[in-house]
Amino acid sequence: MLDRIKILKQLETARNKYKPEKIKILIIGEAPPEWIDRFFYYEDVKKADYLFLGIIGVLYPDLKNQYMVNKRNRVIKEKILKKFVHDGFFLLDLFEFPISLNTDTENEAIDKLMIKIDGLGIQEAPIVLIKANVYDTAFVPLKRKYNVIDKRIDFPSCGNQQKFHDKFSEVIKRIGCRIESP
Repeated sequence: MLDRIKILKQLETARNKYKPEKIKILIIGEAPPEWIDRFFYYEDVKKADYLFLGIIGVLYPDLKNQYMVNKRNRVIKEKILKKFVHDGFFLLDLFEFPISLNTDTENEAIDKLMIKIDGLGIQEAPIVLIKANVYDTAFVPLKRKYNVIDKRIDFPSCGNQQKFHDKFSEVIKRIGCRIESP
């Protein structure tokens, strides 16, 4: 049997290792991946890290290329994650656990997420929702209290990589982020 507390602690430890002192942009995804070893904030992920690759493909295309050419070298990923922190980005998930391990209703997940966001002290920072169901579930309740960007962004897998790139790029430019030129 999986130890849910241990999994949550591992994920939060990795996430908090790369938490900026001042969060300028909060990104909210759906949930950690089904295969925990592919978590966004883990340095050594060799395949199927779609969200990481999608986000850095927009923010840091040259670093993404360097990362891929060097066979997803963990040192390069760590460098990218440090730049992500330096630039004030932070990623949370709507659900604390991978979907297959999730026991929360959508409302419970939103309540827990809002507690986490309140703890970050970022009421004015833009929040970007990634994945259509995250937008559909969380936009209205979060918008009542936070600066949530009104854009439904596809998850960058299953042929949606270009849609993700275009929509995420548009949002990043709209909120005034300077991003590395392609």
